[in-house]
Amino acid sequence: MLDAVFQILQFRISTPQPYGLFHIVGLVLIILMAYFMCLKQRNINEHIERRWLCLFSIVLIVFECYKQLIFSYNLGGEWHYRWYAFPFQFCSIPLYALPLVTFLKEGRLRQALFNFTASYTMLAGLMVLLYPKHVFVEMAGINFHTISHHGIMFIMGAWLWASGRAKLNKRSIVDAFAVFCFFLVIAVALNVTVVQFLTPGTTFNMFFISPYFETTIPVLSFIQQEAPYFMFLIAYVLGFSALSLSFSYISATLLKPRNTR
Repeated sequence: MLDAVFQILQFRISTPQPYGLFHIVGLVLIILMAYFMCLKQRNINEHIERRWLCLFSIVLIVFECYKQLIFSYNLGGEWHYRWYAFPFQFCSIPLYALPLVTFLKEGRLRQALFNFTASYTMLAGLMVLLYPKHVFVEMAGINFHTISHHGIMFIMGAWLWASGRAKLNKRSIVDAFAVFCFFLVIAVALNVTVVQFLTPGTTFNMFFISPYFETTIPVLSFIQQEAPYFMFLIAYVLGFSALSLSFSYISATLLKPRNTR
């Protein structure tokens, strides 16, 4: 019975190609949803705002639970957890950040998470949406997970800028950077400690910055090979933050709200 259920959940298709039909349809739906949120939902009250945040959080969590189950169950009743799929990659952060902002009271922490979502998270989501070559697979459900997860990252960021909920000033930049560093430190700690308890050869590379595995991030892969780990980590932090800041200025300019709260 369980095998029959998982055979359905693991339904396979030809791996979608970048800018093929699946990808383009996904992008169109994401753009339409972003358009709706930016124009029709930018001046909503706090009660409706939290409903949207709760809805997006539920979608992310349900899809992630599906992904973890699919990657852990082999037909025949064998359970084997794939540690490379542990949900703490950089693009997994909305799983933790969105539920937090859903229930946090108005304040600096909530605003910092908004600013982080509109900068670092939105940029990461957009990068994957524009170049999904390495994230599409044969499993249909995982592809829907991928496009919806990163789509929500982009939609949320666009909505936060368009509604004026995300800010762009010295304090907001510092706060977003602090949130980034907080999650980065957790990723480094996990990379250094968890791998010690795993079977040798098991891939565990959160944020793709593990000192034990090569990163696949362009440019940074070269730095990792040629420089000490500490320098590689600094390059990652400064490079990603510089890109995020530049992207924030562009997004804030293009999506500047006519009326803020």
